[in-house]
Formats: sequence, structure tokens, C-alpha cells
Amino acid sequence: MDSLSLVLLGVIALASLLQAVSLVVVAREGLRAARRLDAFADRVGRDLQPALAELERASQNFAEVSDLAAGQARRLDGLVAEAVERIERASDLLQDVVLPSAGRLLAAAAAFRGIRKALQLLRRWRS
Repeated sequence: MDSLSLVLLGVIALASLLQAVSLVVVAREGLRAARRLDAFADRVGRDLQPALAELERASQNFAEVSDLAAGQARRLDGLVAEAVERIERASDLLQDVVLPSAGRLLAAAAAFRGIRKALQLLRRWRS
């Protein structure tokens, strides 16, 4: 082998050795980064756990309030329906009993007014 081949072979060996060392360094740094990332994820998980518990409690409170509001809405609907029914019954009673009686009273009052006017005219005529 000539010296040029030996030099090139040495350069290739040195490049391979540097590549292997750099791969080991990259792998070691990758492991360190993965460990730090796991530690960060654990820390974030611990920090978020109380907030998640508060969020869960708030959602339970909202669910209870929603149930109470739905119950109150049902009660209010029942009260409104009952009030409407009573108003309809009162309206029917008004139309069936009070209005005919009032009509008769008005007719009687008009008749009495007419009689009174007639008596007044008669008195004027006689005088």
C-alpha cells in the first residue's frame, strides 16, 4: 500500500471515530433532554392537579345549579299553567254570570232613566 492510501484510510478511520463519538454525545444529550422533559411533565402535572380539582368541583357546582334551575323552571311552569287555568275559569264565570247580569242591570238602569226623563217631560208639560 502506498502512503496516500494509508493517509486516506487514517482519515476515514478518524472520521468514523469522530462520528461514533458525536453519536454517543447526541444520544447522551437526548437522554438528558428526555429526563428533563419527563421531570417538566411531572412538575406541570403536579401544578395543574389542584387547578383540575377546582375545575372538577366547579363543574359539579354548575351541574347542581343547573339541576336546581331546571326544577325551579318546572315549578314556575306549573304555577303559570295553574294561573292561566284560574284566569280562564274566572273569564268563563265573568262571561256566563256577571256579564248577562250586568247587561240586565244596565237595561234596567236605562229603563229607569227613560222613565225618569219621561216623568220630567210630563212635569214640564203640565206646568
